[in-house]
Amino acid sequence: MRALDDEELLERARGSVSNYCSSTCKSLCCRNGRLNCRDEEQLALVAGDRREKLERDDLIKQEWDGTFSIILTKPCPALDENHKCSVYPARPECCRNFPLFRYGRSVVVAPTCPAQELLAPFLKELRRRDFRVME
Repeated sequence: MRALDDEELLERARGSVSNYCSSTCKSLCCRNGRLNCRDEEQLALVAGDRREKLERDDLIKQEWDGTFSIILTKPCPALDENHKCSVYPARPECCRNFPLFRYGRSVVVAPTCPAQELLAPFLKELRRRDFRVME
């Protein structure tokens, strides 16, 4: 069996928490915090028909780099009643990468993720590969 490259290892780590997300923590990250969208198209996809209300409530911010943030005081507009993402195949990059964000040879673990213990073996392997892991 061939060894996983770094990105495959990160993807496997992210996948290791997916069942926990919807069944145990009920997608906490999608119910509280900030959702970053890379452009208008992604913002429209996620906000859907709730965009006007989000803008009226001043919950959509355009960032300095041209991206957009939705401040989640309520569940993400794309989260359904079963705590599953209704736009999962096209979800924003920040959602796709949660709870591990790679910056070169550093990996930041989302401090709000309650599934961190499930990531332990992956974080150990990343450290073995000389990644700087910030928990």
